[in-house]
Amino acid sequence: MNKLTITILKEDILLDNYLDKHNCPITKALQRVGKTGWVENGGNIRDENYVIVMDYDNQSFRDLRTKLFDMYGSFSDTFKHHKDTATPVESFEHTLEWK
Repeated sequence: MNKLTITILKEDILLDNYLDKHNCPITKALQRVGKTGWVENGGNIRDENYVIVMDYDNQSFRDLRTKLFDMYGSFSDTFKHHKDTATPVESFEHTLEWK
């Protein structure tokens, strides 16, 4: 099992760039830990060769996205469907696991 702990920064979330695969908080966090070619792209994480490393079927990735979407729900119109589960925006660490 592969594990990678990333840090999502509050300031990256507040830029509201989740839909931009090159500037979303997950991509930026991956770059900070040396995964410079990796991007979060529409429900999956792809490596530098654009091969899917993990997708929405991956529980750790799904948990990360849910936590982010709930934070976006506190301020972003794009994620207003998460208003009912909205949480305060804050920096946090998250460990991704995959085979």
